[in-house]
Amino acid sequence: MELSVFALRPPFYTRSARAADGRRDPETGHRIDAFATRLVPVAPTGFNDHRPTGSRMFNSRLHGVYYTDAALVPGGAVEGYWLLRRAARLDDAVHTAGTRVETRHGPWTFDGELAVQSGRYGGLDHRASLVHSGGSHATTLPGRLKLGAAFNLGSGDDDPADRIHGTFDQLYPLGHAYYGYMDLFALQNLRNAEVTVEAALPRRTTLRVALQDFALAAPATDAWYDVGGAVVHRAAGAPASAHVGNEVDVTLRLPAGPVGLEIGYGRFFGGAYLRDADFSEDTADFFYLQTLVAF
Repeated sequence: MELSVFALRPPFYTRSARAADGRRDPETGHRIDAFATRLVPVAPTGFNDHRPTGSRMFNSRLHGVYYTDAALVPGGAVEGYWLLRRAARLDDAVHTAGTRVETRHGPWTFDGELAVQSGRYGGLDHRASLVHSGGSHATTLPGRLKLGAAFNLGSGDDDPADRIHGTFDQLYPLGHAYYGYMDLFALQNLRNAEVTVEAALPRRTTLRVALQDFALAAPATDAWYDVGGAVVHRAAGAPASAHVGNEVDVTLRLPAGPVGLEIGYGRFFGGAYLRDADFSEDTADFFYLQTLVAF
């Protein structure tokens, strides 16, 4: 089986699928991929099959076309895609059409993405959108500092009574890499701003510091969703601030021959949304130690 994996930036989904056609013209830089796939849930105590699980992710079929043109933008690429996620038992048929642009100019890198969704979600009309813009600059300062910034927006549902579902469907998310390492947020009903600093230290050690800001697009009428799309809290129509909080992530990677270490620490500082919702705690901490083995 051939695996073809795509991760958009921000990657509101990742896909592993068999490419029906993935050819690229070496002279023009064009490539088109078409795919159709069905996720098979893992059954730890039995045979893996297609039996319903009640999960939108596990029981959906994902089809699409992805086009890449590496000739339109100097030093970059333009991408266009159409995706269809279907789950007949849940009456889902979500169409996602979008485009992404990336370009490099010396030490500067820029990228942007826009996607719109239509179709059905749980039998409701579905209308949602995604916006992303970001950039980075590789400096000549000591430590070869790399500075980055990004803004991400996944729409929320501003009127639950109008029979239109407006929360962005993140499909198959890879949120851990982009919206804070503590996995407290998904690209659903979210406004996220990010600033990052990366430094190369002696002995090939690298340090990364990221500051995240999180706010809800529709705080009073939609929910706060975690990285997997589960509801963390719903204001249920009560007045609420949009600002949920900030997160600081620090990651240190120390390679040592074939074996190395990665140490990470994150802290979340709750905002006015948590105080309006009477959360008992408004801070959280996250720590991990990971062994890296190269072979």
